[in-house]
Amino acid sequence: MNSFQLKVLACVLMFIDHVAEFLPGMPIWMHWIGRLSAPIFYFLIGWSCVYTSNRKRFLLRLYVASVGMSVIQALSSVFSSALPELNVYPIENNIFATLFQMSLVICLLSATSWRKRLRNISIYVLIQLVISIPLYFLTNVIDRLPYGETLDYILLRASGTVLDLEGGLFAVAIGVVLWATHDHRLRLSLALVGLAATDLVLNAFGVLYSITTALMYRFPDPAQVAVSMNRIWDVMGFSPFNFGQSPITVNYQWMKVFALPFMLLYNHQRGPHVKWFFYVFYPAHIVVLYLIGMVMNNLMLPQYLY
Repeated sequence: MNSFQLKVLACVLMFIDHVAEFLPGMPIWMHWIGRLSAPIFYFLIGWSCVYTSNRKRFLLRLYVASVGMSVIQALSSVFSSALPELNVYPIENNIFATLFQMSLVICLLSATSWRKRLRNISIYVLIQLVISIPLYFLTNVIDRLPYGETLDYILLRASGTVLDLEGGLFAVAIGVVLWATHDHRLRLSLALVGLAATDLVLNAFGVLYSITTALMYRFPDPAQVAVSMNRIWDVMGFSPFNFGQSPITVNYQWMKVFALPFMLLYNHQRGPHVKWFFYVFYPAHIVVLYLIGMVMNNLMLPQYLY
């Protein structure tokens, strides 16, 4: 399969997943199918970083797309706050921000020597800390203002931080690992299987919950420790609400491993050159499904009330 065919497949799988996310009453198996989408996109992002003729322009496109998607998120937040009777929630999807961070790290690690790679990543981590820590406290203040949460969407993405990424830092790590193993099929296969198993163990088996519980009672204020730890897990891409729950009905992220056969079919050909297709399709289909879901929710609401 060429890259265009893989992108189309990933878009179809993503669409199925988002139908189940935005429209009420959809079967859970649609989410299972949807788990295959993200790894394919991450895999292709790694190859895009390898093949692109202009990495700066490539990164700029992803950054602009992430900020643009944050504007759509902000508008949905205004909409849900202004019209609570419509029973809608803000759009939380912004894969562009995750792909931007993933691509940025990959480009930094593509330096010619280990010293340059170490320098690049050290600078990246330092900048993230310098920006993210004060921004975290700033957003807590902004949240108290009218429509403060709306401003957060744009501020977080415009700042280029790793806070509130879709999939969190674990998703970024998956993309970087897939890039690092992209030229060796066995290593690629072992990497994806290992990452899926790690996700399963940390979430479904409650390992992160056990770590949080163990740390809580070693400090004078257990509740504050729990809040802080849960915030860390959230940045990493793990939801504290899902810890220890079923790997079939809740913690099914491990199903991403089933994307591997499609990734192994990649033939290193580009296929039709439709550069802007995904940049348009992603926000467009989310907005359409969001609006359809809003209508369906409000049509179905009276049935639940009576």
